[in-house]
Amino acid sequence: MTQELAADQREQTVAWDRQCKKLAYRCWFFAVLGFPLQLALGGAVVWLKELVMPLVTGHLVFGEVGYLEYQEGKDVLLVAVAILLVLNAAFLGFLHVWYKKGIRALGPRPGGLPGKWKRWAFSL
Repeated sequence: MTQELAADQREQTVAWDRQCKKLAYRCWFFAVLGFPLQLALGGAVVWLKELVMPLVTGHLVFGEVGYLEYQEGKDVLLVAVAILLVLNAAFLGFLHVWYKKGIRALGPRPGGLPGKWKRWAFSL
């Protein structure tokens, strides 16, 4: 009887580990999917910094050639950075909620012993 219970618990543990592995792979997939968005945000911020520096340091002042183009470019790029920031925050919020929901659906590991996936490390 105890051997049957131990075999059943082993099967449940293997199934739990498989589900945890699947959840981790999905999380990595979404992280890779969101990387271009974060890359675009970082590039836009760097571009904005490079565009604004001549205006801030005084190398380009009102009345010089190109001043109005720099101001217009700064305004457009500021809107683009704001949109990318909102999209990035929404994506990361969705990823966090989705992952927490997946962890809660998994529940504790059968047998209560720590396993290969150390779920506590991922749920911080």
